[in-house]
Amino acid sequence: MNNITSSITAVAFDYGGVIADFLSVQALEEMARLAAVPREAFRRAYWEHRGGYDSGALQPREYWGAVLEGSGSPWRGDDSRYALLIRGLLHLDAAGWSRINPAILRWILELHRRDVRLLVISNMAGATREMVIDPAPWRELFERVVISGALGVNKPDREIFRHAAQEMALEPQEILFLDDLETNVEGARRAGYAAHQVVSPDDLFRDLRESWPALVEDGR
Repeated sequence: MNNITSSITAVAFDYGGVIADFLSVQALEEMARLAAVPREAFRRAYWEHRGGYDSGALQPREYWGAVLEGSGSPWRGDDSRYALLIRGLLHLDAAGWSRINPAILRWILELHRRDVRLLVISNMAGATREMVIDPAPWRELFERVVISGALGVNKPDREIFRHAAQEMALEPQEILFLDDLETNVEGARRAGYAAHQVVSPDDLFRDLRESWPALVEDGR
């Protein structure tokens, strides 16, 4: 391991809010427009059912159907164009989650160059992974992508963290987990991980210099 003197041998990244910017108001507006409903009604229904979608309890058609119905959309499953609408929502959703944070990506490239092991641990539906992560050029930098949709449990459930450490053949304390949500950071710590909440890249790199300086090159 090059220049890594701490006990951390791998860094685990949440996806939305860390690797990629969080879903924007504009992205929700585009989806709401396609669904023919007000943005706020769409936003409420989108998040109300998202946990079930990310855990795999809801398949894409079930999830988007619940969002459309919950937001008061005039679209219904008996419309011949309904399948095209679902496909359109899937693509807009994927595009909304595809805005990669350049500062984080540069750091990921740096860590990979220095042979730090990398993985993703994310609450994400299988369909989202297939459209967002699997085709991404940066995917090859990560040894593992662990998503809730494949395991049937969302973070902060201990099982997703146990599974990720097992997949990497590491002890939990060897992994630094980064997430934008405090509840997920606390869940990782309960599972034995080192963990840190990401507020912004600048704050992250400042905190890393204090707690895990070997993970950040001088001058960042």
